[in-house]
Amino acid sequence: MGNTKKERAEALRYAKDQQKKCVKCKKIKLFTEFSARSGKDKKWLQSYCKFCVGIMSGEWAKKNKEKYRIYQNKYQRENGRKR
Repeated sequence: MGNTKKERAEALRYAKDQQKKCVKCKKIKLFTEFSARSGKDKKWLQSYCKFCVGIMSGEWAKKNKEKYRIYQNKYQRENGRKR
């Protein structure tokens, strides 16, 4: 899998009919429902589907309100208010 925009688009078209099992919800889902791993090599997919990542992020934010608030304030200072 290449790193050019055209190569990524072609790989995504191929991946649309491929499936993977989410480690969290145990459901078999299309590759398009998983994000690419971060880092240099983005050809691998995350273990958790996008939906489960959203749920886990929300749970973490509720349990870590102070850390979340600090992170949000730092992000907004560095990137400007988006909301």
